[in-house]
Amino acid sequence: MTPVQSGMLFHSLKAPESGTYFEQCWCVLEGPLDLEAFKAAWRRVIGRHDVLRSECHWVDLDRPVQVVYDEAEPDWHIDDWSHFDAPEQEKAFVEWLEADRRRGFRLDEAPLLRFALIRLGKDRHRFLWSFHHLLMDGWCSSLLVGEMLKAYAGHALPPAPPPYRRYIDWRAGQDVDAARAYWSDELADAPDDVSFGLERGADEQEDAGFEIRETLDAETASQLATIARRERLTLATVLQGAWALLLSRYCGKDDVIFGTVLAGRPAELPGSETMVGLFLNTVPLRVETAPARKLVDWLRDLQAGHRQREQHGHAALSDIQRWSGAGANRPLFETLLIVENLPLSMQDAFARENSALSLSDPGSYERTSYPIALRIFPGEQTVLALTVDQGRLSQADARRVLRHYRGLLSAFAARPDARLGEFDILLPEERAHLLKMGRGRPAPLTPPIHEQVFARATQTPQKTAVVYTGAAGDSALSYHELAGRVGALAARLCAHGVGRGSVVAVCLDRSPDLLCALLATMQAGAAYLPIDPDYPAERIAYMLEDSGTVLVLADRASTLRVRFPGDIPIMSVDEPRIVEPGNVPAPAFLDADDLAYILYTSGSTGLPKGVAIRHGALSNFIQAMAHRPEITADDRLLALTTIGFDIAGLELFGPLAQGGTVVLTDGSASRDGAHLVDLIGRMRPSLMQSTPAGWRMLVEAGWKGDPDLRILCGGEALDSRLAAQLLERGRELWNLYGPTETTIWSAAIRVEPGMLAGAGVSVAGPIDRTELYVLDERGALAPLGVAGELHIAGAGLSPGYWGKPGLTAERFVPNPYRLNADDGLYLYRTGDLARWRENGTLDFLGRIDNQIKLRGYRIEPGEIEARLCAHPQVAESAVLVEQRGASQQLVAYLRWHGAVSGDPSGLLRDHMVAALPTYMVPAVYVPLDRFPLTPNGKVDRKALRGQRPPAAVESGAAPPVFGEPAATLAAIWREVLQTDHVGLSDNFFDLGGHSLLVITLQSAVRERLDLLLDITDVFRFPTLETMAGRIAALTGNGADSPNENDRVTPRLAGRERLAQRRTLRTVA
Repeated sequence: MTPVQSGMLFHSLKAPESGTYFEQCWCVLEGPLDLEAFKAAWRRVIGRHDVLRSECHWVDLDRPVQVVYDEAEPDWHIDDWSHFDAPEQEKAFVEWLEADRRRGFRLDEAPLLRFALIRLGKDRHRFLWSFHHLLMDGWCSSLLVGEMLKAYAGHALPPAPPPYRRYIDWRAGQDVDAARAYWSDELADAPDDVSFGLERGADEQEDAGFEIRETLDAETASQLATIARRERLTLATVLQGAWALLLSRYCGKDDVIFGTVLAGRPAELPGSETMVGLFLNTVPLRVETAPARKLVDWLRDLQAGHRQREQHGHAALSDIQRWSGAGANRPLFETLLIVENLPLSMQDAFARENSALSLSDPGSYERTSYPIALRIFPGEQTVLALTVDQGRLSQADARRVLRHYRGLLSAFAARPDARLGEFDILLPEERAHLLKMGRGRPAPLTPPIHEQVFARATQTPQKTAVVYTGAAGDSALSYHELAGRVGALAARLCAHGVGRGSVVAVCLDRSPDLLCALLATMQAGAAYLPIDPDYPAERIAYMLEDSGTVLVLADRASTLRVRFPGDIPIMSVDEPRIVEPGNVPAPAFLDADDLAYILYTSGSTGLPKGVAIRHGALSNFIQAMAHRPEITADDRLLALTTIGFDIAGLELFGPLAQGGTVVLTDGSASRDGAHLVDLIGRMRPSLMQSTPAGWRMLVEAGWKGDPDLRILCGGEALDSRLAAQLLERGRELWNLYGPTETTIWSAAIRVEPGMLAGAGVSVAGPIDRTELYVLDERGALAPLGVAGELHIAGAGLSPGYWGKPGLTAERFVPNPYRLNADDGLYLYRTGDLARWRENGTLDFLGRIDNQIKLRGYRIEPGEIEARLCAHPQVAESAVLVEQRGASQQLVAYLRWHGAVSGDPSGLLRDHMVAALPTYMVPAVYVPLDRFPLTPNGKVDRKALRGQRPPAAVESGAAPPVFGEPAATLAAIWREVLQTDHVGLSDNFFDLGGHSLLVITLQSAVRERLDLLLDITDVFRFPTLETMAGRIAALTGNGADSPNENDRVTPRLAGRERLAQRRTLRTVA
């Protein structure tokens, strides 16, 4: 067998139910049909070509072989549907096709083809021909049909072409060293990530594998043919160029790789054009799509490269993979493009033979092993057929792919002299849809927050504004009292020279004094700098110096805990003076562009960076929260967040701006789940905000919920399980998203039960006067379903980082998508990966800077974490890459639901490999009682790293020594992989294993251990340790082990069939 045939055999054995490489051709035959003569004609054709009488054998053999027999009678299904009307006939035929695919073939039983002939009416029959692709390629179909028609008409047939064995011999004589040199150079430094870039949404319907067909309009097809002739290009080159540019737009890279199919019939092999067999070969095509290149010049260079590629196109894909250095378990490409340049169609064959039968309504079915395959059938009507694996894309996404591809072809035809960067795959209506979807509603400007609070004090002076509960008991302030205390403190600040443009640090624990200090600072015209008293002294000193703070507001407790620099004055808030609201000094004139606060966040340099927020941004945000999630005067909001986290602004100012009540508590409640459960029951808030970690702590403390509570969750990704728990415990659940640089939250969505199909909850709904854009690496709008960096514009945008113009220019970039004067001038680059969905929601895929690169793979930890949390016994997870010995490994930190006994990897491995590729399955699992959190309530990944309690377990259940069956398996690996060094943690594919060697491994295990190891087990248990554990389980557990009859059946059945054949002719 050729390597291509062996590869097809492997994929068919790996997933026999998938129908991979099962082929069907069908048509309607018009005219009188002699059934016996028709069958005899096909019998004669089969007798002329060895490959049509072959079967495959692989068990107990070093390599798979084809066995060819003198005779092999195909199955025929004869039926009569003439009593059905036309729609019934069509429905029955579709059902028959599907049943025929499910039936498949036994690859070790010749012949690997069969026929069906169904009478539709007088002189009208439906003909179906099914075969396995490893027998032959599409080139052969018309050749065989032509021979059949000659035989059916009783004409003499030409001499039989040379046997397929000649091609096998020719291929064996090719220069392997030259091919290795070519492919190694061609794929040097190739992109690590070759994914299509388009993903199905977790909440979208998972369609079974499907094919979608569309037709290219005749005018575009004609124009492309004209351009190809004029520029001396093949049409295939133009079609490949368009696919390369489409991939480039989807994955956001200028260097892309996809698979192409070469005809593989060498001119130097006499008779190859008439041989019957599998000649085609799938090889990678690497294309650079530099935006500045002119289209026609680029296409010429693309075609020039094809000559060398075809010269070395005989190389097996598994060899090319190995020579590329990519690793055997990582695909070189995900998509396949096939241009069906056949010398003759079946219709042509019927016409050429002047047959008494005529052909109509032809069709075909083909399933490759590639997740996404585009087949193009040039002709009078150029047909585009996109085949998609189950779950890979939604049908809506697949149709959009074809629309984009057709659009690019049309653009090529209309503008052959354009540069690549000038082609946009988005259709005008898509662009408009994306811009509309990401745009929040317009809203009027509102006064600064402190002015709104004073207005409420005038309207409802006796209403309770603040409730405080602490160690000394409960207390409350009315709006009148709050305004008086704020006014008194503002007057003191003004007397001290604080005014517009000043920065005042507020270093206080949560208390009414904190709220008064923030409002008084704004009333005095200054910007406040929030400082958590628990911050390290060095950090506090840096913030004060970097911000240019002129004064610190503190109390006795914070001055005892914090060592402030001696050159900055400190004003105590312990002895508040109250003035009547009417006697409050008029604030300095403030407008929307004046700063409300500066908040410091972590910086990549190791020093925090200050984010400046204007009054207009803060007041717009507070007003937007009054719209959605609709904070009102009737709300009581329980404020738990530290002042150093910007979301505290919603808790402190949101209710007061609307005339509601803030319930303040000291810091102990946010760290003690039981205390918080009691507090919620006692205070009965109508609204509460926390991070997922905070809500998880509350649920696990036994909180049963409150039917009147509206739950706000943000700051980290909200997983579906926690969302479901919160939906059961509150009146509403809102998922919020927003970076500090765009003022607290930029998007809000009410979570409904139907949104929990995926591992994580999406976000949608930009708040008022906010714009969301998902952009690719070129800054162009990413299509629906395509990942890109989320950019935010609008009223909430910060003017930048305090005192850091270089960093500001890097993260805040001009907005090219402004539609009117109200749109933001700048975009903030969030660093978050996201993609739009058809329903207007955003999937968040993690941080761009959190991406892991492991053994050449780019990995999003969030994807692994989401899968871990989908396991019913995992409460929380975080995935890091860590150095262990000489190699890096994925380490999963876990917190369990309740007690878990035994090996955690035994619980999780099957769960993980069912949804993720092997390289994304953690090697080490570390169970923890509690995850360390940052002061902002997020998981502290730095603190996680390196924690190794005794329960840390390496993936796999095999003993850590070379006992049996590991010792025997290690010997088999050394022979199969031709290596001297095999360790328990080594991965079969990392050591050079590939699909063809998997079959060799299977045979060796069968011979040495008397066990038929399933091919899928090699992928599920790729390390020596886990594979040995799997073998031990199969041989030691009666429920899981195949019985003795099952173990020997493949060998005995094969030998019995060999013995029953009358003549064994050839083994190839």
